[in-house]
Amino acid sequence: AAVAVVAFLYGWKCGALAVLLGAFAVAWAWTAPSGAPLIEPQNLAALAIFAAVSGGLIWAIQRHRRLQARSADALHRLEIAERRFRVAQDASEVAFTLLRAVRDGGGRIVDFEWTYANPAAGRLLKRAPEDLVGRRLLARLPGNAQGADLFQRYVRVVETGESHDIELHYAADGIDGWFRNLATKLEDGVAIWFMDVSSQKRLEASLRARSEELQAEIAERRRAEEDLKEADRRKDVFLATLAHELRNPLAPVRNAAALLR
Repeated sequence: AAVAVVAFLYGWKCGALAVLLGAFAVAWAWTAPSGAPLIEPQNLAALAIFAAVSGGLIWAIQRHRRLQARSADALHRLEIAERRFRVAQDASEVAFTLLRAVRDGGGRIVDFEWTYANPAAGRLLKRAPEDLVGRRLLARLPGNAQGADLFQRYVRVVETGESHDIELHYAADGIDGWFRNLATKLEDGVAIWFMDVSSQKRLEASLRARSEELQAEIAERRRAEEDLKEADRRKDVFLATLAHELRNPLAPVRNAAALLR
């Protein structure tokens, strides 16, 4: 036990030194008063066992300390990465949330719970991030299970592992607008990025309406051009007929006189 404590507190070198000192102490204890060592086989075997066990303890303790150091380093790196992630997301203008699946006794997803929401998400959802984290999705935004059917889409992402990138109109829970929604599976939940594209949709609708107006104007102009071409053709026929009649104004009279003879 003393060897284990020394190795744990001061490292393997001190532990090895403790083993050597212990071996010398055992040898001295087993030495006869005359100075002749007692070299009975059982004593030598006990000394060997002591050395082996002590060495094993030192190795195990040192390995444990190395694993602890690696775990502490990995945890430190994870904490740094998480802090960087939160700083980046908190400063982002793109709304971002993390949802964890909530399952019933049969393993079926019945809801999601927010585990993170950045300030941009709070602005678009018209709720403070601290009012979302730890709350259930359908309790705070029941419209996700209606109309746009976002809830079922998130369930599909978790169950199939297939991400989605969609645009949809959301009109519920005090929110009304067009949104682009990107969701990908993250452990037993989803990571979601979303942004308001209402102004873009209005611009697209305006451009589409203007395009339809231009198409109608082009069609009207084509019809007018066809009407002008038809009127021009009829004018040419009329003028040709009139010119012919003017060149021979007395021809009908002569023809009638010839018949009377």
